[in-house]
Amino acid sequence: MHPQPTTTPFLTPLTHPPTPTHAHPHLRPPYQKRKRDIIKKVIAYMTLGIDVSRLFTEMMLAIETRDLVIKKMVYLYLCNYAVTNPQLAQMCTNSLQKDCEHDDPMVRGLALRSLTGLRLPEMVEYISEPLRKSLVDSHPYVRKTGVMGILKVSFVPSPKRVVTFFCFF
Repeated sequence: MHPQPTTTPFLTPLTHPPTPTHAHPHLRPPYQKRKRDIIKKVIAYMTLGIDVSRLFTEMMLAIETRDLVIKKMVYLYLCNYAVTNPQLAQMCTNSLQKDCEHDDPMVRGLALRSLTGLRLPEMVEYISEPLRKSLVDSHPYVRKTGVMGILKVSFVPSPKRVVTFFCFF
């Protein structure tokens, strides 16, 4: 006997987690509502403990959007799987660094929060410049996120502690 799938308010019953072939066609730009719903399902599966790491490439393609909700969900997904897949997490550093330069302060702050939330020793060199710029940003949310990011980076286990990293001025 197969167990009956459970449902949640925003998750339709599925007997198996989504695969890239299920998600990929709907993560294209014309399907914004559908795209948001699929990413929401992926996040729901992730929070239930189902491994959806094989969708990493598809989720990284979804980061290139103007929808702040989708960006936030993709950043959450990324931070969750960065520890188990550090090589995949390094693939997205360019997108996160680019978002740290975005015009919208919310996008800048969220990207910086995600970049510092990766907590990987090999990522510290990519984080230092966006952190430095965030401390002199014109928006208070970005500056606050920069200060919190410095705290996060200071607790990253590193074989060599970079003292000059904190000498911003």
